[in-house]
Amino acid sequence: MDRRSISLDLDEESDTLDEVAEAVATGTEQEIEGNTTLATGMDADLGTPVVLVHGFGASGYHWRYCAPTLAEKHRVFAPCLLGFGLSDKPKEATYENGELWRDQLVHFLESVVQEPAVLVGNSLGGRAVLHVAATRPDLVRGLVLVNSAGRFAEENNMASMAEPVEELTALTQVRDRIRTAVQRAVLSLTFLWTKRPTRVKQVLEAVYSNRDRIDQSLVDSIIEPALHENAMDTFIKVVGQTRTQTTVNELLGRLKAPTLLLWGMKDPWIRPDKADYIRTLYPQAEFYPLDAGHCPQDDSPEEFVEALTQWMQKL
Repeated sequence: MDRRSISLDLDEESDTLDEVAEAVATGTEQEIEGNTTLATGMDADLGTPVVLVHGFGASGYHWRYCAPTLAEKHRVFAPCLLGFGLSDKPKEATYENGELWRDQLVHFLESVVQEPAVLVGNSLGGRAVLHVAATRPDLVRGLVLVNSAGRFAEENNMASMAEPVEELTALTQVRDRIRTAVQRAVLSLTFLWTKRPTRVKQVLEAVYSNRDRIDQSLVDSIIEPALHENAMDTFIKVVGQTRTQTTVNELLGRLKAPTLLLWGMKDPWIRPDKADYIRTLYPQAEFYPLDAGHCPQDDSPEEFVEALTQWMQKL
């Protein structure tokens, strides 16, 4: 597998889509169940491998500032999760419980990385790497959760209490079909609204502490994959199917890897109290607060890389 070093021109705001795509895709390519995964690969043949996993709606490009610095001393990989970025968006895929992403990352670790790695995941990517670490500890040298998503048992319990148990009848089946159709229509409109450039920028401004980091190449890296013909189906499935997840509580109960919580303290979506609760469930996890929002790897990359590298030196 060809793992070529790449360089990202971070100073130019006029990056074309092709340049963004090349930055993400150069390096490694793999297939899982016939679907292609693209990943940035920076192989210095040094140090512990580091696998960087992006969040919802993002791509490997979201590690644009961190990957080159980390690659000075480590093998670094930033795969695009299936359904996102430049990876395939298979129409027949199911995202139930996030198992597709777990299997994708396991396959990537076994086929490309080929040795235990430090897994770093932001938001949805945090939930994905936690799922891998909990089920395949042999592939994981360390785990880093960055403003990580995922449902707790208490949230699932509250949801189940709010939904009355009903006998499945012809009437309820019809009602469920109508509910599904309405949900799809609403999510379709939501998708069309959220992929507009002005809306993407508004969302980024709401979750970034340092708005100077929000440049056109970042916006393009989010918008362009959303133009794929299957992108809307992916959005609807991910939003609808990842609600029924193995809980964070269960995954932490199986976890054995050294763990670091790198948390943007200004995140309006996944607030610091979630990191506090993770530490009550997994007390051995270390915690490092960052002066950043939901995506500290891009919002405050210097502080992020320094904290990450200091922690990895202890592994």
